[in-house]
Amino acid sequence: MPLLVQKLVRPGLLAVLVLSLGACRFIGGEDGMLSGIGISGEEGLFSDDGGYQTAEIIPDMRIPPELDSYTIDQLYVIPEPFSPNAAAFEEIPLPKPIEERRREGVIIQSLSGVRWILIDATPGQVWPLIRDYWTELQIALDYENPSAGTLETAWVEIGSDEENRHKYRIQIEPGLHSGYSEV
Repeated sequence: MPLLVQKLVRPGLLAVLVLSLGACRFIGGEDGMLSGIGISGEEGLFSDDGGYQTAEIIPDMRIPPELDSYTIDQLYVIPEPFSPNAAAFEEIPLPKPIEERRREGVIIQSLSGVRWILIDATPGQVWPLIRDYWTELQIALDYENPSAGTLETAWVEIGSDEENRHKYRIQIEPGLHSGYSEV
């Protein structure tokens, strides 16, 4: 039996080897690319003809005036092509400032002799405003911890009397309602 197996198996393995090599040429194509079975190339699954570069831009979708277009606004704006010869900006754009001192949406609360300020803004919006307030008054800060929402001033002397000095500690916390802060 081993002689019979050898006589049948050897030619069979040789045939499989020859067919496999031929299939590699078929898959690889003549240019060495995967074009034989239509994977790449101009007619392939992954065409490399660069057609996307010459694609036409279609007009934006028109929303009837009686419908709300807020939910259909374009999420991903396609930027203009970059030109290395053009200047990036004629004038450097300034960042949009956080709202100037807000008077609306500010309420002074009190309960059992304790007073605090309720502001219609998040702690992240309130923090720089309060920090800027102390800077404008030229009062130094001894301690700042943004993650805990704590600011503490240096000793502030009122008048020339050394006994009349104060130190202020401000705690900024999220309010009971979303979008509010308590100071």
